[in-house]
Amino acid sequence: MGALQRDAAVGYAGRGWSVMPLRFTGGIEERKRPLLDTWEPLKHQAAPVAQVTEWWQRWPEANIGLVMGAVSNLVALDLDGPAAVALLRQREIFLPRTAAVQTARGYHALYRHPGGTIANLAKLLSHGQGSGVDVRGDGGYVVGPGSPH
Repeated sequence: MGALQRDAAVGYAGRGWSVMPLRFTGGIEERKRPLLDTWEPLKHQAAPVAQVTEWWQRWPEANIGLVMGAVSNLVALDLDGPAAVALLRQREIFLPRTAAVQTARGYHALYRHPGGTIANLAKLLSHGQGSGVDVRGDGGYVVGPGSPH
């Protein structure tokens, strides 16, 4: 299974995206946490492919963290729960089509970073019953495809 994560992580790094290894044991929330002591530098500059390869040689089962923001030219909308899309529609927010990845609780919709600073916003929209919309922008990250998370 480790080859899948390594190949995906190296592929993302090859696109110029900032990638980091995430934990691969424990509960679902624990498996979202970085394995690195600090990932602050990855918010500003992507690690070279050689570094990413080295991380997955060290931790072949690691989940993949994709750092959002200008560093990767990506912003993610984190749509959690069965009513997340309905929350957007209620506010008459209609998003352009884009690449999306199914997650344990919904979807990550990925968009090109528009420039400037895009803040991370938890509970941008929520109805208090388990569904919500978060923004992962500059300084944030998501668990990337290829992770057995």
